[in-house]
Amino acid sequence: MKGRNSGKFWILAVAFALLFVVQSVALLIYNETLFLITLAVFLVLIVALVICYNALKRTVYRNIMTSAQLMTDSEGESLKNFSAPIIILSKSGTVIWYNKALAAISLGENLLGSNFSSIIGENAYSKLMHFKNTEATLFNKIFDMYALGNNDVKVIYFIDQTELKRTAAEYRFSRPVIAFLEIDSLEQVLSDMRDSKKAQICGEIQDLIEKWFSETGGIMRTLSNSRFMLVFEQRYLKRFEEEKFRILERVRNYLIDERKSLTLSIGIGHGAKTFIECEALAKKALDMSLSRGGDQVAIKAPNDDYRFYGGVKAVAEKGSRVRARITANALSELILSSERVVIMGHKFSDLDCLGASVALAQTIQEMDVPVDIVLNKNESMAESLLEYICDNGFSDIIASGEEILPAIDENTLLIVVDTHRKTVLDSPEIYEKASRVVVIDHHRKATDHIDNAVIFYDETVASSTCEMVAELCQYMSNAKLTELQANALLSGIMLDTKNFVLNTGVRTFEAAAYLRKCGADPVIVKKMFSDSMDIYKRKYAVISSAQLYGDCVVAINPENDSAARLISAQAADELLNVNHVKASFVLYPSNNAVNISARSFGDKNVQLIMEKLGGGGHRTMAACSIKNTTFEAAVVALQEAIDSEG
Repeated sequence: MKGRNSGKFWILAVAFALLFVVQSVALLIYNETLFLITLAVFLVLIVALVICYNALKRTVYRNIMTSAQLMTDSEGESLKNFSAPIIILSKSGTVIWYNKALAAISLGENLLGSNFSSIIGENAYSKLMHFKNTEATLFNKIFDMYALGNNDVKVIYFIDQTELKRTAAEYRFSRPVIAFLEIDSLEQVLSDMRDSKKAQICGEIQDLIEKWFSETGGIMRTLSNSRFMLVFEQRYLKRFEEEKFRILERVRNYLIDERKSLTLSIGIGHGAKTFIECEALAKKALDMSLSRGGDQVAIKAPNDDYRFYGGVKAVAEKGSRVRARITANALSELILSSERVVIMGHKFSDLDCLGASVALAQTIQEMDVPVDIVLNKNESMAESLLEYICDNGFSDIIASGEEILPAIDENTLLIVVDTHRKTVLDSPEIYEKASRVVVIDHHRKATDHIDNAVIFYDETVASSTCEMVAELCQYMSNAKLTELQANALLSGIMLDTKNFVLNTGVRTFEAAAYLRKCGADPVIVKKMFSDSMDIYKRKYAVISSAQLYGDCVVAINPENDSAARLISAQAADELLNVNHVKASFVLYPSNNAVNISARSFGDKNVQLIMEKLGGGGHRTMAACSIKNTTFEAAVVALQEAIDSEG
């Protein structure tokens, strides 16, 4: 190879010289002075070329001698014929030698003189030089590379891991995945149809599911008219996630009539060691999906948090009050068997939280069981309702968590209202100390939910916790609600429904009618929503700073005081009145964090957006808190979360 390359060099040199002679003769005839100048330049270039050529020869010779010093003749022959690819690099990373095995996989490509970093990539080359080993893809094969040698020369040898890596990847892709799929509220949606029509609709929905699932080559089994079990390989789960489970949209777009459509809930378990463990994970995931309101997919692996997809549509309201009656009876038994009851909501309590607490507390008092309400008055956003309660002589049972904590023992029942998340409780210390817990909430289930509740009454189709408590109180006591209870519950319903506009169902208006019958006064309740002139001006100053982002609007409230949270929430509500806006977000500071208050009319699920930022809530009302950040960074994070949900 050396002789051939040297011969080519001198052939090119002679050809270049002959070309110069011919050109010089022509130039001499034309202009003698110009010929002399050109001749001088040519001679200088010839001398420089000879010097560079000799320097290159010495460099190559030195590299070859350096590499030769690392091995004897027999070792060199062994490396040349070694079955594993080997390459020798100069100090600068240039390829100066490689064996037959590497020549074979390079498919005849000449690598001598090439920079090795350009062959395997800068990142892989940097890791190889620093850690003395790395993994890289070369000539469509996967190799583990190891570096030996000194500062002047490096010997790189390759171990072909292609088959092992492909086998490992195939093993991962072929791991079993188990899913449970349920058609949400099927019986309620089809309750007024003939059996033949029901069978036709169920068959068409099942056909949609089978066509979507058929590409996996998996197993699908029908467990009931509304529930199916799916078994498929891991490789298809990634594909389903990339397409964001388009089966949800296909079923959602299947219209039964002009007003009715169906939705799916899917729970998926994967990554476990056995089929039984995968099945258990899938059941938990389905329960999570259903408890969050349905129309979504929940995915669970053994050591990972839940992943969610979908959740863009509210599930049909369940008309039966059977669950409310059963829950009320069970709750009454727990209360009567307790020596003390403590009611607690979330931090920065609102009208729904405090209204439900007060109404429930009065009902418990009628059962002759001591009761207290945990409330941080300095942080409450329900000052108007709190003032109304105090004016009616019902303030003695309201206390802070620090005051109530010493009285908590094993005979105390803790009732958590308007939240089910451990991280947002008004007093986490009371929750940790309580041995018996009941949860009453209407928000979609979050991953950090209370997991040791004796009763977990979570109705995501309810407009508010006050609506749920209004139903429970009817079954817990034969006595009619007091005017105080009725007004407190109505204020919570009006807050969470935006004056009966959002999240309302038949049961919402039934509850409101019952409260009106019990003496609720809409005028008194309306006054609870009144603001001072200062708050009114500040609210509209925040609104004036709003900017559109796609079909959303984002505003910033820079003020950091006790009223900032209330003003931001109200501004988010007002911004929904802008044409073509599907969701509103208002950012405001709180200690070392930036909080976000999110609202929508339901076209865009703000709960999913807030969950991506560590928060949660309901599909039309949610929030989050981002610690140690700036407004600029928080806006960027919010925009990314909005984009990810489409």
